[in-house]
Amino acid sequence: MHLSTRLKFREGQNTWQEFVSHSGLDYVKEVRSADPHINDYVFVDGSACPYECTATNLFEVLSKLPRIGSPDHYYQLGINLRSENIPKLPPSASLLGFDVLNDDMDSLTLALGILPTYLPDYLTKANSFALFSRSDAEEIVAELPPLLPELPKDPENIYSVWAVYEIELET
Repeated sequence: MHLSTRLKFREGQNTWQEFVSHSGLDYVKEVRSADPHINDYVFVDGSACPYECTATNLFEVLSKLPRIGSPDHYYQLGINLRSENIPKLPPSASLLGFDVLNDDMDSLTLALGILPTYLPDYLTKANSFALFSRSDAEEIVAELPPLLPELPKDPENIYSVWAVYEIELET
């Protein structure tokens, strides 16, 4: 599991219009993705994210992250479902949805613009954070090889479904 402090990406920000025209998601007002090119990491004193964690040391690792210093920051937990199961998480973990990423952490659905070109029917299935249900994300991954036959030959283009959570600090 990957835990990090992230920047929210919202309507009105610098590259929002470019994102909307590239992704086809013109009805979304805020994006939460495991892709660090969309929801950038918050760095403090050069500290890098994300941190690896488990369900049992989640809050210990959370204490090491850059503090949320703005309403534009949030704590994100990302779980790659290709290699991990979703464990029992604390009540402060809110599931935002599911993303599809390659091994370089590029979001297929958001950054790479594959949906509008190859799978436009899924555009209307994205939630208010531009994420999907687990079943829709798994269907997207399953539909890719016939659409893009070069994917299995290129290890950078192996796609995984990621569960994306927002974590609140417990008081």
